[in-house]
Amino acid sequence: TDPNKAFRDFHQLGQGASGIVYSAIDDREGPNKGRKVALKYCDKKELQELKTEIAMQSLSNHPNVVNFLEAFLTPTHVVISL
Repeated sequence: TDPNKAFRDFHQLGQGASGIVYSAIDDREGPNKGRKVALKYCDKKELQELKTEIAMQSLSNHPNVVNFLEAFLTPTHVVISL
C-alpha cells in the first residue's frame, strides 16, 4: 500500500535524526477509516535498525506509550504508522 494514497491531510509534526513525523488521517475503507495517526518516514537505508524499533513498539501495550499500527515499505522510505 502507498501511504500517500492510504492517508490524507498530512501535517508535519517534527523532524529528528531518524526521520520526519507527520499526522494524517486514515482514508482507507474499513473500521479505521477516519482515524488520526502519526506516520514516521525513515530512510530505507536504516531498515535493519527500524526492524528492531518496530519489534519493540509492536510489543508495547501501555496507555502512555505510542502503539505501533503497521509499517509500509516504499522505494525510498520505511513508513511506520503509530
